Amino acid sequence: MPRKSSQPELIREECAEYQITPEEQARKAEYRARLRAFLEDPASRQIEGFPIGENENTGVG
Repeated sequence: MPRKSSQPELIREECAEYQITPEEQARKAEYRARLRAFLEDPASRQIEGFPIGENENTGVG
């Protein structure tokens, strides 16, 4: 019995264009600034379960 090489496409969805509003961009920038400050705080690194790594590894830049 031959096997199909790929699963058939059941539902075709068009890719939606996503536009970020200036308000959302500002909120995102403010959140990243707060996250950066939290990650740079030595006290936050003392939290049990906090990952060990360098700031360059966080992706918050």
